[in-house]
Amino acid sequence: MAAADLTKTEAVDKVESLSKRLSNLRRKSREKVVQAQRLGGMVAGGALSGYLQVKMPFIPGTQTDSGKVAGGLMAVVALSGFIDDDSVNEFILGMAGGTLAAEACDATRNFMLQAPQANQPNRG
Repeated sequence: MAAADLTKTEAVDKVESLSKRLSNLRRKSREKVVQAQRLGGMVAGGALSGYLQVKMPFIPGTQTDSGKVAGGLMAVVALSGFIDDDSVNEFILGMAGGTLAAEACDATRNFMLQAPQANQPNRG
């Protein structure tokens, strides 16, 4: 059907439909960008955790794990709304998650290595 064959109502309906589809595509694109930012933040957070474990495993003058502190502080900053930019907050929250996940991985591995019974396969 050619554009000239459409009634005014059909043309308006078609334009509204295309407008809704375009709006949905824009929304989905923004969601994918946010997901990519969060994923990038997680990778950066994991790298930060590894860096801190080598260069500064503890907060100077304490026995407090610097990676846990860094991850916790980033989570607080991102969730508090202190920074008025959602995309930056998403990245920081991803970094916090990546840092804390790496720390949890290390704690679990260390526990498993120190607890011989934990290394036995589950024969439940």
